[in-house]
Amino acid sequence: MSTVAMPATAYQASTPGNPPQILGPLSGGGEVPEGEPVHLELRIAPPGDLQVQWFKDGVALSAGSRYNTMCERGLASLDVIYTIPEDSGTYFCVISNPYGHAQSEAVPVNVIPEIDPSQDHIDLQSADLYQATSAPTKEYERDQRSQPKSAPHFTQQPVISSSDVLEGEPVRIEAYLDTTSDSTLQVDWMKNGQPVGTGSRFNAVLDRGLIVLEIGYCLAEDSGLYVCVATNALGHTESQPVELRCQPEERIVTKSILDQQSINHLKQLEEPGEDYDYMINSTVQGIPPSFKANLEPSSVQVSEDEPVIFSVPVDCGNGDRLVIEWKRDGQVVKTGSRITGRLELGIASLKIHYAQPNDTGAYTCHVSTEYGSADCGPSNLLCEATGSIIAASQLPGDKEKGLLAIEAIEANLHAPRGTVWEDDSPHEAPVIIQQPQLVGEIEEGTAIHFDVQVEPAADPSLIVEWFKSGNLLTSGTRFKVAYERGLAILDLLYTIPEDSGEYWCRVENKAGQVESNHVQVLCNPSASVITHSNLLQGSEGYNLIKAIEEVDQPDGDEYRYVEDEEVDSAPNFDVKPQPATIGEGSPVKFLVRVSGKPTPQLTWYLNDEPIEQDSITKIYSDGAINYLEMNRCPALQGTNKLHVIAQNQLGKAEAETILTVLLAEDFRPDLKHVKPENPYKKMVGLRKVDCSPELNKALTRTKPSAQTIMEMERGSEMKARMYRSPEVIEAEKMLDQLALNLKKSEVKRPLVNGGHQNDVA
Repeated sequence: MSTVAMPATAYQASTPGNPPQILGPLSGGGEVPEGEPVHLELRIAPPGDLQVQWFKDGVALSAGSRYNTMCERGLASLDVIYTIPEDSGTYFCVISNPYGHAQSEAVPVNVIPEIDPSQDHIDLQSADLYQATSAPTKEYERDQRSQPKSAPHFTQQPVISSSDVLEGEPVRIEAYLDTTSDSTLQVDWMKNGQPVGTGSRFNAVLDRGLIVLEIGYCLAEDSGLYVCVATNALGHTESQPVELRCQPEERIVTKSILDQQSINHLKQLEEPGEDYDYMINSTVQGIPPSFKANLEPSSVQVSEDEPVIFSVPVDCGNGDRLVIEWKRDGQVVKTGSRITGRLELGIASLKIHYAQPNDTGAYTCHVSTEYGSADCGPSNLLCEATGSIIAASQLPGDKEKGLLAIEAIEANLHAPRGTVWEDDSPHEAPVIIQQPQLVGEIEEGTAIHFDVQVEPAADPSLIVEWFKSGNLLTSGTRFKVAYERGLAILDLLYTIPEDSGEYWCRVENKAGQVESNHVQVLCNPSASVITHSNLLQGSEGYNLIKAIEEVDQPDGDEYRYVEDEEVDSAPNFDVKPQPATIGEGSPVKFLVRVSGKPTPQLTWYLNDEPIEQDSITKIYSDGAINYLEMNRCPALQGTNKLHVIAQNQLGKAEAETILTVLLAEDFRPDLKHVKPENPYKKMVGLRKVDCSPELNKALTRTKPSAQTIMEMERGSEMKARMYRSPEVIEAEKMLDQLALNLKKSEVKRPLVNGGHQNDVA
């Protein structure tokens, strides 16, 4: 269990040299159900530099995510966020300081296991999350940095869970450090002198003095000596080595998982039969290739641009590596888009799609395998040139020279490269042909231009640099450095007095270097305040202003203001700091006024300790006015001495005052510990689902078959197709009625006309 230490500066009013005391019995404990929290607390004195250690059954509690300890303002407490049956036992607390120690009475704690089996499945990671979110916070924690008091040392050397493991098994190494507040502590694990990197297999933990290295699953290369190195601001220490031996397992499984009967059956199936033995014992007699007839045609004469085909029957034998080559006058014919060769159904053929005069010659066929080779008789080909294929250039006039130039360039590109390497580096050091111009004295704001002519100008390795009084110059706001075709340029757009000095140029290449002449530049500063008039002397405006100034100017110096010059003097406090009485945590401000020349430097002291500026304490200085401001007063119970010293070359002055701090009333001893809500029982309750009768009926209802679903889908589809809205049906009825009325009116009209005619007759 980690030890909780209180800073000594928190309560300086404690009586030094007294051993710790226990003011009351250890409260808490008793019987608690599994999963409920346990709170143990103890009143102790004095509330100073104390170390608190909790024990269970005489064994110190180890750090964990379920435990939370606190020691503040004379109250030591232990909280078990989530209890398990293994937490049952007797608990007591040991308090110690440099002058002694004290032990509290033991308190029994009995954890009653849960009967509900669902509690066995609660994830302990949820307890970690609950502890991180609901653990009590330290409302009175001071903003003071924890500094180490000594180099780290191990209270328990590393212990490994198992030294000899098989490949794939987990390993855990634990060690304990001296549990003191140390913000600079750093822990590293080394394997055979090399740092162990964390990752998916390695996990390093440092929690309140407990150091853990977990290996999720071991590999053969993890074997070695493991050492823990602890380092802080005061030194470092190494633990004793722990050896880990990981035995590798077989990566390739060669053993069969079948029974012996199945293995024998497979062997019988894999054994070759009698026919296969005959094929192995028999030797193959190689048959070389041969030609069955002569090459046809034996002689052929064609005109240019006509096709030609040679063919010959071939017996390839029984070889596997068959190669057929066609030759013209003993040279192998290169096949391509114009000349193609083929072997199909025992016939070797060579086809020239359009003949050219250079195809003339004697053609033969050569066939070979691993058992031999054969050549057929020659066949002569004669191709007469007719001029149908134009091979000459069609470029008119002098453009033929351009074609020749292109051919020459292509020949040069395809020509073999020389093997001798030629050095293209410069053979001579650079030479400055033109030196920079002399400048001399100039006024502030004047532009300067330097240029230097350098040879060789075409040297790619040439480096040009400009210097001023030994410092390299580069391009910037006022300086412009350039080099182009052997001309080195330096431009100063406008000068200032700091530009005075020597300027020169240095040029170098691989063969050597050279420097130009050094040019001296002196820049005279211009007036910072312009006192003369910019008006032309003798002008009307100039004369008017001069007349006004002469009228207002008094004759003597009796009305001229002369500032009194302060003489050098030792510091003196004109206004001293006033005493203050404030409560703990309240702001406070002390103001002083100091005179003296040169301006004195002030140093503030509180209880003879110098005060440094930080986020809480601020020291301000504005000429003679200086003040110290504390945004939150520390817990300095009683009367405290505030001392300020002002010092310069002629002496020093001191001033003192009193700061009285009233400690805030501690209301926490009167508070009752409230158990936080246990979310685990709530989670178990939420896992239980009450099924209503309607839901149970819906879940147990028989599902329709696929055929029923298809029929329902077809029926709904037919209903959708046959569906007609009532408005459409009503409109169709009205249309039919209207058509019927029209027909009736057409039938009645002829009858009426016939009746009128009869009346007239």
